[in-house]
Amino acid sequence: MGRRFRYSRWDGSRPAFDPGDWGGEKDDGDFPLDDAFRELTENLIYGFNAEESFEWMMRNGFELPSRNFRVMGLTDLVQELRRRREEMLQQGNLDNSLDEIRQKLNDLRSFEGQTLYQSPGLTDRERMDRENRLDHLPPGLAQAIESLDGYDFLDERAKEIYDELKERIDDIRDLENFRNRYDRMFSGEQRMNFNDAVRMMREFQRLTRLERALENGEFEEISPEDLKDFLSEEGAESFLILRDLKKRMEKGGLVDSETGGLTPKAIRKIGARALRDIYDGLSKEGLGAHETVFRGPGRILPDNPKPFQFGDAFNVDMGKTFRNALARQGAVLPIRIGPEDFEVHDVEFTTETATVMLIDMSWSMSWEGRFPAAKKVALALSHMIRTRFPKDKFYTVGFYTRARELKTSELPEMIWNSGDPFTNLQEGLSVAGRLLQRHKNANKQIILVTDGQPTAYVTGGQLMVEWPWDFGGISPRASAETLKEVQKVTAQGVKINTFMLDDSPALVGFVSKMSRINKGRAFYTRPNALGKYLLVDYLKGRKERVK
Repeated sequence: MGRRFRYSRWDGSRPAFDPGDWGGEKDDGDFPLDDAFRELTENLIYGFNAEESFEWMMRNGFELPSRNFRVMGLTDLVQELRRRREEMLQQGNLDNSLDEIRQKLNDLRSFEGQTLYQSPGLTDRERMDRENRLDHLPPGLAQAIESLDGYDFLDERAKEIYDELKERIDDIRDLENFRNRYDRMFSGEQRMNFNDAVRMMREFQRLTRLERALENGEFEEISPEDLKDFLSEEGAESFLILRDLKKRMEKGGLVDSETGGLTPKAIRKIGARALRDIYDGLSKEGLGAHETVFRGPGRILPDNPKPFQFGDAFNVDMGKTFRNALARQGAVLPIRIGPEDFEVHDVEFTTETATVMLIDMSWSMSWEGRFPAAKKVALALSHMIRTRFPKDKFYTVGFYTRARELKTSELPEMIWNSGDPFTNLQEGLSVAGRLLQRHKNANKQIILVTDGQPTAYVTGGQLMVEWPWDFGGISPRASAETLKEVQKVTAQGVKINTFMLDDSPALVGFVSKMSRINKGRAFYTRPNALGKYLLVDYLKGRKERVK
């Protein structure tokens, strides 16, 4: 069921809403910044840049789950004002709104005309000039009144009427213009007198200005009084949240006040959120470090002592060892420590890795949520490796008709390339190979996320593109050149694990050839499961097929 709003003038009887709470001048610490940033992050994941994300939130609103409140977007607020305007148009009509002014002007002429005939001091010429001026007033009421400026009234009653009309000249002129524009739109049965019509006109003008300011984003033109008078409480509060949204994020260190772009803090926060979202789909038992059967540098676990066994590294827990000896022989000196008393700290052996996540950025990745899923995984892996495995190296490379490395700062705003229809996996592998050559690590890997077979390659420094032979078929030269690149990175000791987001025969066939050369693994998955599969595979380093 949609929301219903009842409109009335603000009477001060609802103290729950205070514009100062959200107006930026008062910072009570209650603004749910995390809720707003979550919405911004979701927009980034689905292909908006930071500026477009803000624009979307401003226009369409967003949820604040921690306050159980939906912020209405500017589109919603404008619609609310238009409904309010429709109500005003149905409240009455303007048919007789100027009758009172017209009658006063007639009375003025009548009183002054009678006095002219009773003034013996006037010459016939003077009397005729005055009568002529009164009889030939301009047709508009405001113009008629202004045309009498400087007229020397002989009748006191006429002078009083003129002074009264002159004092209201702005209202009279504005109401005349207003009627010319809106008269037919007011369809209510109640006829408004002059004062009521002016009051309604001023209110209508304020509402129109507010609507225009909202549509144009001219927030500095909007007063709290207008918000209270014309918007529902939810609408007024929503506007103040929208108005100060960017300022709040700048204050929270998430948006750069000079460039309007995301700060490093925001990028870390986005990565952490992406990682947490993926973790939500996994059990804690399914996560761990890069376990290996080979001995080497390891991390001592001080909270996990264990009885010494032959072959263990001799990282003795002296306190636990002495307590074991005392418990065995009692409190006598000297303390004699036997082999059975020794306890050592357990060691967690891990490997250091250098990883390139190779993401297909071709246009087809925009289908079925493929690219947002890949983007979220890249953000999550980047954050996880930088925080949990700081010695590991992680790179992201995007490929479309060309390929290039993507910096960490680019990840939140990266998007598929709709202008380049080809898929240059060969160049992507080449860029990835060059990045991995920088490291002496024994464990180098490429994580490939794609939904299509190659259709572009580089040879002799020249870019070549090749449409498939038929719909759903292969591009033989592009495929052959890409497999040559697979052989090169394989010779470097690099493993390629491929996550396919499409199960077309051509793609499956190509990836099978690639896997036979590289001895890497290939998985077919759906976008909604990509994060779970890829993260588990990275952390566990499993050799069996992920199911």
